[in-house]
Amino acid sequence: MKNIQAFINNISVPKTLKQLLSYLEESDAYVIEPLFNDGEYYESGWTSWTAPRWAKIGDIVFFMHAKTADYSLKCLRKQVINEKDSLTKEAYSNALNFIERGLEFHKTYGGKIFVVARVAEPPEYHYSNLSKDERYWGSNLYAVMNRIFFLEHPVDISKFRDFITISRKGTITPVLGDNFDKLRELIISHGNNVPDYLIEANAAPFPMSAVNSSNWLELCYEWRNRFILEEQFRRFYVDYFLRELSDNKRLFAECRVRKINVSDSFVDNVIMFNGKYLPVEIKININSEADLFGQLGKYCYSDAMFTNNGTKNAFNHERIYHNNVLVMDTEDVYLYCESTQELKPVCKLESIHEIQDIAGVRNEIAKLLSV
Repeated sequence: MKNIQAFINNISVPKTLKQLLSYLEESDAYVIEPLFNDGEYYESGWTSWTAPRWAKIGDIVFFMHAKTADYSLKCLRKQVINEKDSLTKEAYSNALNFIERGLEFHKTYGGKIFVVARVAEPPEYHYSNLSKDERYWGSNLYAVMNRIFFLEHPVDISKFRDFITISRKGTITPVLGDNFDKLRELIISHGNNVPDYLIEANAAPFPMSAVNSSNWLELCYEWRNRFILEEQFRRFYVDYFLRELSDNKRLFAECRVRKINVSDSFVDNVIMFNGKYLPVEIKININSEADLFGQLGKYCYSDAMFTNNGTKNAFNHERIYHNNVLVMDTEDVYLYCESTQELKPVCKLESIHEIQDIAGVRNEIAKLLSV
């Protein structure tokens, strides 16, 4: 069995005429049609779609078409008709064609899970020239997904809403632990053949209560990249890791960084490293950050840096690494250099099996700091 995480991607539709016209400038396909086109070839077909920042290669996505899409489309049709005089004939025709085609799709797929796919590449942040009111989707995070598998018998939300509550705040709903098993069994019980990666997947929750200072590295080796929340990653892996990395096993959290004429910022951690204080920033996935370098730059060349005990407890200014920030996500460790605007790789976390391996990480960081 392969340990994975899973989520439902609930595909919505444009809500306003402005959103619809912006969408039609890029594509005349209905919102779920790209899945049909990209999934024509099961093994080689792929698509790029919005995903949570914690998604990893091998994770499973269930595509669902929003149950409320028909209502949104009917409201949108009224907007288009009311604004007919302000539209070109082509724009008016394309808009109505999109809506009518969407209503037909909704009859078959609305409120139903109809596709299963697998995450092929981790999500990355993509900039968009469209403003928020021009987009009907909210996320800028996209992941490549492949092995797109269409369910012969789509599964209606009424069959799983008693154990999975679809998020109203966004398109992504995590499917964890027993809920994953129940959903898989439900899909199969509807007479669907399913791909092997769904059969072989295990979404059992990480045994957080069992983690302690003696077993954290062994337990978290396999699970560290399955944390959904940054807070979980910090508490059950990073905090232990940084204490091993520091000179005195001490860790400072949420440290205030002050620069003159700039609002204070807060770096995740500070550790003592080779006699000086080294800022540390923690992420789930650095590639999903909109402006990582801009954020890291806030922690460099500060006028003062304080512990989380308050502004009376300042670090010795002369003993701070002002040009560097150590960066960790669930895959890798990096060292950021402000003067060169570089993020230098230190090591991959998958290579760390034992405490003595962290000594090797110390050596690599020391080399980079001396350059």
